Amino acid sequence: MKIQIDSREQKNEHIEKYFDEQGIKHFRSKLYVGDYCDFENPLVIVERKGSLNEWAGNCGHGHDRFHNELERLDELGGIMYVVIEELDSEKNIAKYEKRNKGKAHMKWGTVTKIMNTWKDKHNIEYVFVEKENSAEMIYNILKDEW
Repeated sequence: MKIQIDSREQKNEHIEKYFDEQGIKHFRSKLYVGDYCDFENPLVIVERKGSLNEWAGNCGHGHDRFHNELERLDELGGIMYVVIEELDSEKNIAKYEKRNKGKAHMKWGTVTKIMNTWKDKHNIEYVFVEKENSAEMIYNILKDEW
């Protein structure tokens, strides 16, 4: 396995450090879709989001950009796993709502409706994981041991 990391993906030292420590080969290069893929199996794609807030932004003001990415995914015939580095627990959702209270943002219920619509229309799965476990999760998804 050789993991390709999209060159536009911000440097995530915790992920690349894990790959280095585990001896997982990886390199940076522009990807057509997503943030991570196995160079030898490019139809399994991982899109990483750093928090519920970041993900909600893609469902809101970043909706068109992400929807375009899903259309490219459909064109390829691949599957995308959206790895969100925060658990969708009641506690974290309450923190999300509190962080955004009084701001123009979507309620988490609206975010989940959009997620379900995208899942129904595209080959997409959502994975919520703590940040310290996200690199291993990305590796396992790409290795097809998830």
